[in-house]
Amino acid sequence: MVKRSYDMSRRSRAVDAAREQASSAAYQLLADPACHELSLDAVARAAGVTRATLYNQFGSRSELLVAIFRDLAQRMKAERIYAAMRLPEPMQALNATLRESTRAYTREQRVIRKLFAFAALDGEVQSEIARSERTRRQSLAHLATRLAETGQIGVKVEEATALLASVTSFQAFEAWAFDAGPRITEQRLLQLAYAGLGISKGKEGVA
Repeated sequence: MVKRSYDMSRRSRAVDAAREQASSAAYQLLADPACHELSLDAVARAAGVTRATLYNQFGSRSELLVAIFRDLAQRMKAERIYAAMRLPEPMQALNATLRESTRAYTREQRVIRKLFAFAALDGEVQSEIARSERTRRQSLAHLATRLAETGQIGVKVEEATALLASVTSFQAFEAWAFDAGPRITEQRLLQLAYAGLGISKGKEGVA
C-alpha cells in the first residue's frame, strides 16, 4: 500500500512537471515576436514532448491557451494591482491601480495581445477572458464605491465603475501606449480617469 501511494505520488508529480514544461514552452513561443500562430506541434517540439503527451495534458489547443492566460496573472504580478485597489486612501488607491495596471501590461504586452487576438476565434479563451474581466470589474466597483463615499468624484458609482474598467483595461493601455513608455502612458490614463470621474483640481491625491 505504501509503495502504491508512493508510485501514484511520483506519477502525479511527473504529470504536473510535464504540464508546467509544456505551458512554459507555449508561453515562450507567444513571447517570441516571430510567433504569429500557436500550433500544438510547435509547442510539443519546444517542450520536448510528443503531440499525444500534449493532448493528454491539455486536451486541446484552447485548453492550453486558457492555461497560459491563467498563468499570466502571476507573470504580470496581478496581485499588486489588487493590493493597490485596497489601499486605505481611495485617491491613492486609484493612482496606484493605474500605475500597477500599466506596469503589468507593459511586462506581458506581447503575450496578452496575442491571447486577445486568439480569443476572437476561440470561444473557450474568450469565456476565460470574460470571467477574468468580471472579477476585475467587481474589484473596481468596490474602489468606485469608496471614491464616491469621499465626495471627490462627480459621477455615480455605476458610471465610475464603468470608467475605471475602461481606463484600466488592456485595450486602453494599448491605445495610449502606442508612442510612449509606461510612465507617460500611466499619466495619460490618469488624466482620462480624473476627467471621466469629474475629479476637481486639487483633489487628485498623490500620483
